[in-house]
Amino acid sequence: MIRKLKAYLIAYAGSSFVALTLYGVYSTVKYITEDAPFITVITMWPETHDRSNLAEMVRIVFYLFWWISFYRDSAFYLIILSMQIGLGHQYMNLQSYFYNLQRIFDDSEMSQKEKEDKYVESFKYGIKLHTSTIWCTNQCQLICSEIYASQVLLLTIILINFLPALVNSQEDTELACAHFPPFIFTLVTMGYVMWNAGDITVEAAKLPDAMYSSGWENCYDQSAVRVRKLVVIAMTQAQQPIVLTAFGVVELSYETYLAILKSAYSVVSVFY
Repeated sequence: MIRKLKAYLIAYAGSSFVALTLYGVYSTVKYITEDAPFITVITMWPETHDRSNLAEMVRIVFYLFWWISFYRDSAFYLIILSMQIGLGHQYMNLQSYFYNLQRIFDDSEMSQKEKEDKYVESFKYGIKLHTSTIWCTNQCQLICSEIYASQVLLLTIILINFLPALVNSQEDTELACAHFPPFIFTLVTMGYVMWNAGDITVEAAKLPDAMYSSGWENCYDQSAVRVRKLVVIAMTQAQQPIVLTAFGVVELSYETYLAILKSAYSVVSVFY
């Protein structure tokens, strides 16, 4: 889990660093070769045609503050990714927990009744863990619902704006190099949220199989009847789909991610 989180954060920091840097490099090259203003961030003042030394210094200062503001505001990704990756691995831990319950019946030092009692108590504890994990997932949805919605909406709009820029910059190599990294960064940023949310759904859907394979068939007589009822109730609860959504209807998953990319491409194809 920690390795995955580190990999995502390094990829995010690296891609955003390249994207922000190339904006500055492109403006610097234009400033040196074509004597164009150093413009990376469009501001109310100075205006784009202002060529005074003060205006150029202010643009550089705004560019540096843009870096600071971007990485400061990006801190919420750390929180969202930590929650999503943690929840996904918690469902994986629950699967492992239920699969390992079968080992109780491999202990030759306990009687059959002791094994059955220990299995029942362990299975009940697993149900308690599952219930707590569902509660955590619901809280994650409640806390991040507005962030999910704004993320999907904002990045879809950015994606639609970047595609025409890439198409129009085919003859300008420098402009294409400046636009391509932010385009990739936009895809990756959207993917971070939707991929990990999809992982939660996928891992949660595997839990009923783990419960079924927990070793309930090793119980006999009246204990078997009680255990079967317990397993059926637990599996029924686990079969309820665990889905994180944006706007209450847009499922955050791999399929939705591809659908958004296709929709953005379709919109650009119609107008361009």
